[in-house]
Amino acid sequence: MSAASSLENVLILQGGGSLGAFGCGVFKALANNNVKLDIIAGTSMGGVNAAIIAGSKDDKYPEKVLEQFWLELAEGSKALDSFSPSSLHPIYSPSFIQWLATADKTSFFASQSNSKQSDQNLTR
Repeated sequence: MSAASSLENVLILQGGGSLGAFGCGVFKALANNNVKLDIIAGTSMGGVNAAIIAGSKDDKYPEKVLEQFWLELAEGSKALDSFSPSSLHPIYSPSFIQWLATADKTSFFASQSNSKQSDQNLTR
């Protein structure tokens, strides 16, 4: 196997709030130039961008889904009302999105465990 065949295209997006819009532009430029990505990752807002890209139902044009997110976000608070998680892949359930937003992952799992235990107690 040659070294060229083992290379992967990786996009790592940085955090920083509105810098995520620049990440959107970078991803659009890569997509417009037919650069196929093997791995997409990010931190903070870059992680949100990466999740939107990876979770897009539109496999052919995920850059359009990401761009739409940023256009709607730029319009103000009404954008958040119109953004629908249903445009994302089904793996991104509300509980998964909540987990992504949770800084302390262990406390999230503890609260989920306590919630399930409470539900079990109610059914007894």
